[in-house]
Amino acid sequence: MPRRASFRFLGDQMNLVFHDLDREDEEHCEIQALLRSGYGMTFKPDRALEPLRRGFEACPHCAAVFDSDLPSAHPERLAAPSFRDRGHSATP
Repeated sequence: MPRRASFRFLGDQMNLVFHDLDREDEEHCEIQALLRSGYGMTFKPDRALEPLRRGFEACPHCAAVFDSDLPSAHPERLAAPSFRDRGHSATP
């Protein structure tokens, strides 16, 4: 999907989930509703690592996080929501 905004990543402040507008799944992500709600937020820098640093989790429908998105000094930040949902911590 072509980008409609000057930013790529959009966070949902109510659910602490972030979306990748370049990969939006229109059926599941409901970006327009999020923008209308006033709970959407952008990130600077506009990279996948920034919402992760702020405690957001990647949307399972559009926001894949790859090792290349993360600094090599902090691979533990890759912990997927499903890993945390099983009661595991992202830190040793």
